[in-house]
Amino acid sequence: MIFAFVQFSIVAGTALLFLAINIFNEWLISELNFIPGINWISLAAGICVLATLLLGPVGTVGILIAYLLRDFQSFAWVDVPHTMLSAAAHSVGPYLIYLIADRLYGLQASLSNLTSKRLLLVILACSAVCPALQCLVVRVPENSWEMLNHCLFMFTGNLTGALILTYMLKAVSAVLP
Repeated sequence: MIFAFVQFSIVAGTALLFLAINIFNEWLISELNFIPGINWISLAAGICVLATLLLGPVGTVGILIAYLLRDFQSFAWVDVPHTMLSAAAHSVGPYLIYLIADRLYGLQASLSNLTSKRLLLVILACSAVCPALQCLVVRVPENSWEMLNHCLFMFTGNLTGALILTYMLKAVSAVLP
């Protein structure tokens, strides 16, 4: 019973943190949107990377729920499958990278065994896989150049946001005991 409560709390906390960071991101840099939903800096992408690396499947479920809530609320999609595929692309992508990184590096809960170089590789992979999945399953416009632009802008936003949050957290954790 306690285990289920802890798991639920982690999922809910991850979803709430993602939504709060996403709202803050939109408020702070709304002028830097490429199009609605695609930002030059996506701090929420950093939450996706961190939640997945630190919490594994439980963090992934929190991110999935957060994306569903955000997409239904923010963009008012009338197309439920579109929203669900979008949420799955952004939560499953980092989880796949988590599984690969765990296999290659034997991830520890504190991520202490991830060197800066390995962390950068994981961030690059997460930043690339999410837009790729998103563009493949959701945003396949008729114009392939438009699709490529969307993917590149999503990659850029995800990468900058994830780098900012992840290395900020790494710097803070290096100072703390």
